[in-house]
Amino acid sequence: MRYKIAAIIALVFFAVCGVSVSAQAMENDGENAYKIKNIAITVGFSDGDGIVEGSDGVISTAFGEGSDGLKGFTLENSDGKLIVDTEVIAHVVLKYPHTYFLPAYKYSYAKEEYRKVNEDGYDNRYFDDSGNEVESGEGNISVDYAVREQLFIREILNSLSGYELPDGIDGDGDGYIDSITFIPMPPVTFDGDDGSAWGTIFWPHASNFYYGDIERLSYGYYIGDEEGSFSEVSFGGKTPFQYLVAPYAGFYDGKDVSTSVVCHEFMHVIGAPDLYRYDGGDVPVGEYDLLADNTSPPQLSLSYIRQKMGWIDEGEDILAIEESGTYSLAPTEISPDVKAYKIVLSNFGESGDSYYIENRNNGYLRGSGLSASGIIIYRVNESEGYKDKSGEKSSIWTGNMYGTEVYVFRQWEKNGLFSSKYSPRKEIVSGSVNYAAIRPDAWGVYSSYGSESGTRNIITGTDGKNTGISVKAIEMLDDGTVTFEVSIPESADTPNWVNGGDGVYFDEYTRENYLKFSSEGRKGYAYITVSERRIQSAVAERVVLGEYGKTKKIPVSFGKCVLDDDVDGKYVYVCTYDGEKYSDVKEYFMTSGGLPPKLKTLIILSAAGGVFIVVLTVIAIKIFSKKGEKR
Repeated sequence: MRYKIAAIIALVFFAVCGVSVSAQAMENDGENAYKIKNIAITVGFSDGDGIVEGSDGVISTAFGEGSDGLKGFTLENSDGKLIVDTEVIAHVVLKYPHTYFLPAYKYSYAKEEYRKVNEDGYDNRYFDDSGNEVESGEGNISVDYAVREQLFIREILNSLSGYELPDGIDGDGDGYIDSITFIPMPPVTFDGDDGSAWGTIFWPHASNFYYGDIERLSYGYYIGDEEGSFSEVSFGGKTPFQYLVAPYAGFYDGKDVSTSVVCHEFMHVIGAPDLYRYDGGDVPVGEYDLLADNTSPPQLSLSYIRQKMGWIDEGEDILAIEESGTYSLAPTEISPDVKAYKIVLSNFGESGDSYYIENRNNGYLRGSGLSASGIIIYRVNESEGYKDKSGEKSSIWTGNMYGTEVYVFRQWEKNGLFSSKYSPRKEIVSGSVNYAAIRPDAWGVYSSYGSESGTRNIITGTDGKNTGISVKAIEMLDDGTVTFEVSIPESADTPNWVNGGDGVYFDEYTRENYLKFSSEGRKGYAYITVSERRIQSAVAERVVLGEYGKTKKIPVSFGKCVLDDDVDGKYVYVCTYDGEKYSDVKEYFMTSGGLPPKLKTLIILSAAGGVFIVVLTVIAIKIFSKKGEKR
């Protein structure tokens, strides 16, 4: 998988926001899907009736192979590369009433004051740096919220002391349990009537066990006089790390969207961030990705996200559009081959922007919750997906939470689109419905985006400037396949866009080793082979044919290829082929060379075999082999 294990973050980042701190290390051998054992524990309370009759069957359905089930969704979203099996292993009744894990206060915006509504509950007030109460959502929430949640999950496991875990709960053998789901039983509700609303302990969310001093949570919580620390927990001889909370009420009382929420939260467990804004502003993606909004049954993630998770491949599932012309795409929901096209312009080295074209269709199961069928166009700027709450760069993948990593272009308002005037935004998004799909029959709205001289429905870069790219749908078949025309301005179609020169680099934000390459033109493919041994006088034709080992094929116009996590002490070979001409083979060697652990030197070797230049020395951020590093 592209994302190995990232470092642990302060609890504020995932407990409030519902984001996992790490990506589950998943590797697929090309033959068998990677399997994750998700162990589930139902949780009763002193003021409840205990286990609900028939609950095992309801839970099996919610986490099973059906259209709404976690296993069924994950298998399709991962393109068959990930299987999640859930097993209910125990039922626990805590000595606390459920109200002990609900908020103590309710804030009145009209009166601008907090009112205590639950004597048992945790302090959910917000405070400024001086400890003064501020409006709910402003400042920082009391750390009592985080402390109470850590107590909740620890009390559950402590009550199962000595429990023997089933096989397969540590798929990668790193000593950490892959995934735990806690299922609070009634009287916990799903609709928030008892205070279990968004952002509370019982609302569906993903998080992880926190190990360390409470003081370290001051980044995002108001600490006050709180002291103490959380030590490491052992459960069945393994260390628990990431978990889900999913109230049982969401599965049995007719709120079928809750299973979609669980699928969303599990995406966090395996490393994906939210694609909606945390400030409640613009809607960059809306209905086109489960990480932005939930439909029922749960919809597929965007092809870019699926590729970034390591489930589909550039050069195979995502192809390049390198020149103006006519192209076709089957709906992503059913396509066994090409899922999307990607356009990389000559200014990529400066802008970081690339553009994807994808066909989404609501006539198929994984698109049935979408508002419309047709081609969508979206912009990706990966560096925008690595921003923290302050807007500064971080090494944590945050998606659209604080930046705009992914933006789906949508239509401007047109007469007849709504029964009454829609005024909040000139580009149309109503709730989570992003009016983005284009199709040839125009169906009262648009059949094309973009032009070199237009001012509406244009395809823009992150800087807001018109790229001049245009896309027009010209035919739609009965199965949803759309044929479309793409025009790329000549000014944006020049070769050799790669800045900084060819070579192997390390990205301090994404924590990836990647190869940059260029060619005399935009057409053709780059072929990359990583080898543990030196290949004397490597020949391009043999690299292309894979005779030196497994070869990765990437369109030349993409200019960049992410390498495997472990390239230390290995040789990287790259050449290009445009169907007529082979380039020379370039050879790169990556070594830590006995330098201090955090220093890594990248050395380029010539194709003939001699060392001729030390390219650069960088600070190498450790890519952990575990799901987190205790601090």
